[in-house]
Amino acid sequence: MAAGEPQGQRDGNNLWEETMDQAVQQDRVWLGAYPPGVPAQIDVTRYESLVQAFDEWIGKYRERAAFVSLGSDITYAQVETQARAFAAWLQSRGVRKGDRVALMMPNCLQYPICLFGTLIAGAVVVNVNPLYTVRELSHQLRDCGARTIVVFENFAKTLQASLQGTDVRDVVITQIGDLLGDGLNAKGRLVNFIMRRVAKQVPPYDLPQAIPLKRALADGAKARSAQGLTPVPLTRDDLAFLQYTGGTTGLAKGAMLTHGNVLANLLQAEAWIADQLTDEIETNLSLLPMYHIFSLTVNCLMFMSLGGRNILIANPRDVKKVVYIIRNETFTGVAGVNTLFNGLLEDEGFRARDFSKLKLSLAGGMATQRAIAERWKQVTGKPIIEGYGLTECSPIVTMNPVDLAHIDDMEFTGSIGLPAPSTEVRFKREDGTWADIGEPGELCVRGPQVMRGYWQRPEDTAKTFDADGWLLTGDIGVMDANGFVRLIDRKKDMILVSGFNVYPNEIEDVVMLHPGVREAAVVGVPDPVAGERVKLVVVAKDPQLTAEAMLAHCRQHLTAYKVPRIVEFRQGELPKTTVGKILRRELRDPAPAQTQPAGTPLPHASAALGFILAPLALAVGLLGAPDAKAQSNASAPVTASALSAAPSTATNDADVAKLAAMPVTQQTQWLAQTIKSGDLAKMGDEAIVARIQALNPEALVRYLKAESAALPEYQYELTRHERINNQWQTTPDRMIVKIREKPLQIYAKWLPDGAHSGQEIIYDETKNPKEMYGHLGGILGFTSIWSSIDGTLARSQSNHTVRDLGFAFIAEQIAHDGRSFRAAGLPEKPARMSVSEVNGVRVLALEWDAPSGPPQHYANKSRVLIDLKTGRPRGIEAWDASGQKTEEMRFEKVRREQWSDTTFDPKNPDYKF
Repeated sequence: MAAGEPQGQRDGNNLWEETMDQAVQQDRVWLGAYPPGVPAQIDVTRYESLVQAFDEWIGKYRERAAFVSLGSDITYAQVETQARAFAAWLQSRGVRKGDRVALMMPNCLQYPICLFGTLIAGAVVVNVNPLYTVRELSHQLRDCGARTIVVFENFAKTLQASLQGTDVRDVVITQIGDLLGDGLNAKGRLVNFIMRRVAKQVPPYDLPQAIPLKRALADGAKARSAQGLTPVPLTRDDLAFLQYTGGTTGLAKGAMLTHGNVLANLLQAEAWIADQLTDEIETNLSLLPMYHIFSLTVNCLMFMSLGGRNILIANPRDVKKVVYIIRNETFTGVAGVNTLFNGLLEDEGFRARDFSKLKLSLAGGMATQRAIAERWKQVTGKPIIEGYGLTECSPIVTMNPVDLAHIDDMEFTGSIGLPAPSTEVRFKREDGTWADIGEPGELCVRGPQVMRGYWQRPEDTAKTFDADGWLLTGDIGVMDANGFVRLIDRKKDMILVSGFNVYPNEIEDVVMLHPGVREAAVVGVPDPVAGERVKLVVVAKDPQLTAEAMLAHCRQHLTAYKVPRIVEFRQGELPKTTVGKILRRELRDPAPAQTQPAGTPLPHASAALGFILAPLALAVGLLGAPDAKAQSNASAPVTASALSAAPSTATNDADVAKLAAMPVTQQTQWLAQTIKSGDLAKMGDEAIVARIQALNPEALVRYLKAESAALPEYQYELTRHERINNQWQTTPDRMIVKIREKPLQIYAKWLPDGAHSGQEIIYDETKNPKEMYGHLGGILGFTSIWSSIDGTLARSQSNHTVRDLGFAFIAEQIAHDGRSFRAAGLPEKPARMSVSEVNGVRVLALEWDAPSGPPQHYANKSRVLIDLKTGRPRGIEAWDASGQKTEEMRFEKVRREQWSDTTFDPKNPDYKF
C-alpha cells in the first residue's frame, strides 16, 4: 500500500473511526465542541464513486436549475444528458478507464458537463489553470500524460505552443457563448461574436486537429443512441482527479485524489452544515474558479449534493460586472478568500445589495483578516466562517462550527476551526515527537480525504507522509483545550499570495534562464492586501540589466501572481552560509538605494483577457491592469503627486475629499509614500490633521504593521517614565533591547540609574529553547513589549517573525482588543488629532479616550506619537481620570544593523553589547 493511502476499512468495517490510533481517540478533545447533530465520523461506504453520487443527485433534483451563467441556466437533467454525451464521445475516441482528460476552463456551463462526462467515461479529471504560461502548461500536460484536453478558445494559442512533446491527441475547443440560450442559440452566437470580433479577446491560433465542443457533444449523442454508453465499474479506490499543486517544493505535482477521497470530504462538509439547511433551493454565488480544489468541492460538488443552484462568475475581478450579473439574484451562500471579500466590500454597488437571504459565507485559501471579517459582517449581517485545507486533503481539514439558527450573533474568531468528522489532527515537534495541547508544532493530518500520494513521484510522496501515514502539511499551528486550531506560521520558504502558493525555487529557476543574471533569490515580504508579495534579489552579470527587463522575462514564463512585485539589485554576491546556501532572511530588508519598484506586473498575452478569466488572483486584481488605459485609472497606486500641489498651510478640501474616497489599500499606499517622500512633513498642521482624519483607520494600522515586519536583527532603546503613587520616578527607566531573528536571540536590560537598574532578560534559542532566564520580576511594561514581538516564543524554533518593536507596539496600541496583538481588528478613529513638538521633533499625536481607545491598565486617556519626518513611532503617553499624566514611553535609537559579535553570551565578560 502506497504511503499516504488510507489505511482504513479493515475487515469490511465501514467507519474510518476504526483506524484511529487509540491515543488519538482518547485525545480528540474537539468532539466536545462539535455543533449538535454533527457525527464524530462519517460512513465512507455510502457511495462507491462520484458517478453513483451524481446519479443520485440527478434523480432527486432533475428539474431544478443546476448552473446559471450570464443569465442562462441548465437543469440537473440537462447536465446529465450532455455529460453522458461527452462521455460517449470520449469512449468513441478510445478513452478508457484511468486515462487522463485535461479541462482548461474558467467558470462556465461547459465545465460541469465535461467534469462529469469525464468521470462517467471512467477517466481522470486533470484541472488546468487557464492562466498557465507555455512552460507551466507543457510541464503539466507532459507529466499527467493527458490524451484529451478541453480548452476555452481564449487560451488556445497558449495550448498550441505547449503541445510539442505531450501525449495530447484530441483537442476540444469551446467558447463562452456555446451553451447560452436555447434553440438557435442566438444569444450565445452574439456573445461569441463580440468576444472574437469586437472585444478581440481571442488571440489567433492554429490547431487544425481541434473540434468544437458542440460537435463533440452532438457526435457523442449519436454514438450513445447507436451503440450505447459502456458502463465503467468504479470503486472508491479509483483515481478521480489529478489536482496539481506545488506541495512542499516548487515543482508542480499531481495530487492523486480518488473517488473515495473526494466523496469523504464532500460527506464531511455535508455533515457539518446540511442538517441545518431547509428544503428551499440554495443559491450559491460561485466566484472562485472550479478548477481550484476549494471551489470544486465546496461550490460545485457540495451545492449539487444539496440540490442547489450555482451562479457561475467567470471574472470576479470586475466587481461592477459581478454586481450587474447578479442584479436580479439573491444568493444564500458564497465562498471566497480574504482578498476577494475585501474587493467586494470596496464596491458601493455590492455593499448596497440585499443580503437578507445570505446564510453562509465560507472562507479558505489564506488567513482571513479580522478587519475584513468584521466589515463583511457589518455590511452583510452574516459572519465569515473560516476553514483550513490543502489540495492534498480534497481540501477540507478543519472547519469552524456553523449555527445557522444563531448565525446573526456569531463572531469571527480567527481560528481555523475543529477537525472535520473522521479526521485526525496532531502536531509534531521538530524532533518528531508529538506536541501537547497548547504547544505549537507542524500540523499533521490523517483521514479518508487525504490523497493517495503524488502522481509518479514516490520520493516526494515519501517525504510528505511519515511512516504511520500522517500527512505533513508544512504549516505550524497549535490546538487549544477545546480542540480549536490556530495557524501560526509557514514552515517552509513558500510565499502565500492571496491564497496561491508561490515557490521561490521555481521563480529562481526562471530568472536564472536570463543571460544577464549571475545570481538570484526570491523571498516573500508582507503586503497589506495579498498577505505577501514576491521580492526578487538579483546580482547582475550585465550592468545594463533593468528591473523592467527582469519583469518582462518573468511574465513570459510565469503566471502573473508569481511575477515579482519588487526587484532589487545587489553588488558582489548574495549572502550565504558556510556551505553555500543563500540566507533568504537577510534579503527581506532592502539594500540601500538598490531596490527598483516593479510596478504592477502586466499579465502575459494569453492571460490579458479580462472578462473571461476567473482565477483566485483575478479576484483581487493581482494580474494588474489589462491595458495602459486601465492602468492609469483609479486602480493604479495613488501617490502624493496624484493630489493637487496645495500650499503646505492649506487643508485643500478637494484633496481631502479625494483621499477619503480612496479604498483602504490606496490610502495605505498614499500614507507610506507621503511619509517617505517627506511631503507629509512639509504640510501645515491643519493640512496634516485634515488628511489623517480623512483616512480609514485601517490604513494607518496597515502602514504601521507593514513597517514593523521582518527585521533579521537590530538594536533598540526604550525610555519609560512612570507616575507611581502620585509621584513621578526620579529617573526614567531605560531599557535596551537587542534581537536576532534566526536563531532567535534576545537580550533586554534596564540601564543604570532607573528603578529597575541592571535587571535583564536573556533568551537564546540555541542554548535554552524552552524558557527565558534572567531577572523577570519588577520589569514593568515588559509584557506589552514582549507581545509586540508577535508571539515569537509561542512559535516553534526557527520560525519567528521579529518585528520593529516601536512600530509593532504603536500598531498594537491602535488596534489592540485588550488581549492580544494578533487579534487586532478595525479600530475606531481617534477622538482627537493634532500636530505638536516633542523634544524638538514634530510629531503627529493621535489621542483616544477610554474605553474605545488603546487600553492602558490605569489610563483614562492615551495618545500615540508618530514622527512626521521619518514616519517612525516616537512614543506613548497616558493620563488618569483626574487628568494627571501617568506615563511617558519613548522609542529611540533603532539601529537595523548586524551585530559585531559572532557569539551570543552576555554572561561572558568579553561580551560587547
